[in-house]
Amino acid sequence: MMLFGCLYGASAIPQSITDTVTIQDTSSFVIDSVSFYADSVFIEKAGEKVLIEAPVLKTADSAIDFDVANGKSYMFRNAEITYMDKQIKADYIEFDANKKIIYAKGLVDTSGKIVGSPVFKDGNDIYNIEELYYNFETKIAKIIHVITQHGEAYMHGDTIKKMQDNTIFSKGGKFTTCNDEQHPHFYIKMRKSKMIPAKKADENGKGSKNGQMIFDFAYLVVEDVPLPLFIPFGFFPLMTDASSGAIIPSYGEEAERGFYLQKFGYYFILFKDYVDMELTGDWYSKGSWGYQIASRYMKRYKFTGSLNFQSATIKLGDKGSPDYNVSKSFSLSWSHQKAPQTNPTVNFQASVNFSSSTHKQYNESTIHNDHLQNTASSSISFSKNWEGTPFSMTAGFTHSQNMRDSTYSIGFPTFTFAMTTIYPFRSKNSTGKKKFYENISFGYNTNFTNSVSNVKEDELFKEPFWDAMKHGMNHNFSIGLPTFTLAKYITASPSVSYGQVWYFQSRTRNWDGSTNTVISDTTSSFGTFGMSHTYSGGISFNTRVYGLFDKFKPNSKIRAIRHVMTPSISLNYTPNQMIAANGWRKVQTDASGKEEYYNIYNAPANIGTPSGSKANGSINFSLGNTLEMKVKAKSDTSENAEKKIKLLESFNMSTSYNLLADSMNLSNISFNGYTNLFDILRVSFGFQLDPYDVNGRGQRINKFYWDKHFALGDFKSFNFSTDYTFSGGKGKGTDGGSKSSGALPNSPNNQNNFQNADGTDDNYYYSPYYVDFNVPWSLTLRLTYSYNKSYSYNSTTKSLSVIKTHTPTLDVSGDVNLTSNWKVSATSGYDFKAKQLTSSTFSLFRDLHCFEFSFSWSPFGYRKYWGFTIRAKSSILSDAIKYDKHSSFYDNY
Repeated sequence: MMLFGCLYGASAIPQSITDTVTIQDTSSFVIDSVSFYADSVFIEKAGEKVLIEAPVLKTADSAIDFDVANGKSYMFRNAEITYMDKQIKADYIEFDANKKIIYAKGLVDTSGKIVGSPVFKDGNDIYNIEELYYNFETKIAKIIHVITQHGEAYMHGDTIKKMQDNTIFSKGGKFTTCNDEQHPHFYIKMRKSKMIPAKKADENGKGSKNGQMIFDFAYLVVEDVPLPLFIPFGFFPLMTDASSGAIIPSYGEEAERGFYLQKFGYYFILFKDYVDMELTGDWYSKGSWGYQIASRYMKRYKFTGSLNFQSATIKLGDKGSPDYNVSKSFSLSWSHQKAPQTNPTVNFQASVNFSSSTHKQYNESTIHNDHLQNTASSSISFSKNWEGTPFSMTAGFTHSQNMRDSTYSIGFPTFTFAMTTIYPFRSKNSTGKKKFYENISFGYNTNFTNSVSNVKEDELFKEPFWDAMKHGMNHNFSIGLPTFTLAKYITASPSVSYGQVWYFQSRTRNWDGSTNTVISDTTSSFGTFGMSHTYSGGISFNTRVYGLFDKFKPNSKIRAIRHVMTPSISLNYTPNQMIAANGWRKVQTDASGKEEYYNIYNAPANIGTPSGSKANGSINFSLGNTLEMKVKAKSDTSENAEKKIKLLESFNMSTSYNLLADSMNLSNISFNGYTNLFDILRVSFGFQLDPYDVNGRGQRINKFYWDKHFALGDFKSFNFSTDYTFSGGKGKGTDGGSKSSGALPNSPNNQNNFQNADGTDDNYYYSPYYVDFNVPWSLTLRLTYSYNKSYSYNSTTKSLSVIKTHTPTLDVSGDVNLTSNWKVSATSGYDFKAKQLTSSTFSLFRDLHCFEFSFSWSPFGYRKYWGFTIRAKSSILSDAIKYDKHSSFYDNY
């Protein structure tokens, strides 16, 4: 190692070094070893030593030679100069101390190739270059052929000048996002350019500014082929931070809506690192239009959220024609999540998905099967629990809607207060066996609901909406009684329950003899107060029975089979609750004097009307089963090594018997179960048997099915489902996957600082897609089958028909790597009943290194479409360099 602190005069040259060196051919220069070391350089000034800032020269493999007369130094082979935060490495460096200029280049090796080309490091920026001239006084550099990287962008400059503020002027440059430095697959060839670097924020987070590349005449070159795509001037942003800016729209033509511009607008950073917003619009030449507002917000370690609103006016057909149709749609979604690091006793979260019934039908969703969903729901909740106490509360808003019939159900506000189970008779410091009364427990919860159900879309928040609003409050008291054991193995668990429902509306029904009609009258909201009661009691008996069979031959692979049965019997009794105290009244319904019962209380469905059942006593029976087998383990050479296999993870039977019914006391007998075959294939099933027979009209009668058909019951229904995913490779999370640029077409700036509280990025409304080449292939199969049996009587022909409905479906999805860069995927299914394919999509993806290509096709249904896209991967150029062509499902109408 050789070091030298170089001053600006001959006095800095050691006397032991040769005065002059004449260099004729640096490529064949003879290199000697020189040993010299200097820690620092000082000048005596007024009796003090002052440190002079100067370049530090060093070389590892060769020597430093000096031309003292001209103030020059020459270094060869792995030479290096360091000056403050700048560093130059090359196989040849020439330093002129008088002119304060450093010149560096590579040397020609024995094969004729140039090696050791300069590497210039300026702070955090690194430049790989052919030749370099640098003035360390003015801090201006002249560079011959350089490749620099700025975020996702690469700048190739033929001749550039780097100024003191790091601004770069270039002549004959190339701009690309392809990381193949020596031979990029595409680039934008520029005649002249100016690159203004990004300004970094100070320690207080202020003063940051994104850089930009400004250029004059430029054209696109792909695989060294110039394309007739040029612009007279332009600029590229060099993003190191999120910033506001225009969103480039996509354009095209549809047969139904005409020429269009989609997703044109502006992206706003409203509060840096906290809130952003995207405002975009759609325009169609035949009159359709729409706009979208999307915003994200976050406060690290506090909360994250997103808010999206869409509105559209769709015009289909020609105005004045019979098929002309104008529809309007809207959609509002809001997501809010509190970070887990904040106060654990308080939580607020929201998941709102509110839209018009036509939104999914007419919205070109990025998820193809999204339109198949016929329901939507929302919830907003605030919860609080008091630490050290059993008390907690929740308040919120709920919403659900049916897209098919355009009905809405809304609950606001809802309120729940609960007390978890407590044992009031236990002492805090009790020891030893507990007394029976110490196991008595109490729990309580109350629920208040203010809601409206099944309101049509055109009635929302109008007078019919408020008139349909119902209110109620439900109180449930749970009382836990001590359990006890019978005959050592049977656990008995008694139970008692009591509840109240408070009502704030009532209705009266009276017979009007003058009109022979029933007149109804309902009080206004909170116009009355009433209360109903529910009470019941019961006891259950549970045990577990084991069966083991292990009488196998000594050389058998099967060691034992175990069967576990879990029988349970419960007795429940509910007194008659159809009484006046619970709001039940009689009203005459016709002129003959016929009467019927009705309840005066009006409450939301989830609160419930007072029970209309009379005294009820029942015996409920269930039997659970599991079946396991022990076999000799193949992977273990030990003689006693065993492996457990679950043959049947669950198989349950249940039924009940009504003790107080006058006939047909038994309910249907239900069976259900599931298991995992070979630990890879999950199978679930269930069926029901009706123990009673039917008459010639298909009506149940009080005769057992067994008496006539010698079977346990009438086979009424059956369901079966199984699914399995085959795959190869390691899958996501390993190196080698090909991630797209992180934004769907027309997305705005996706280089942002928004992160979840756990530090992970969550792109709320851009939904980047991932193509994982680490999975060579995958295939998911799901088979479902359902069977239902019913009876239909024809009074004309006096014949009874048995209707058997079979509904088998097969869903298939999968993908396969054709090569290391080609992947094809498909999603489809088959409806065996309709004998046709279900909604299907086929996709093809090609990783083109710095480009990506995708093709998707859905050939069936009214949402059939096709789409083709090729674009640059980098977010900088993904909107500028792309070709997107696709059809619209609107053209299928």
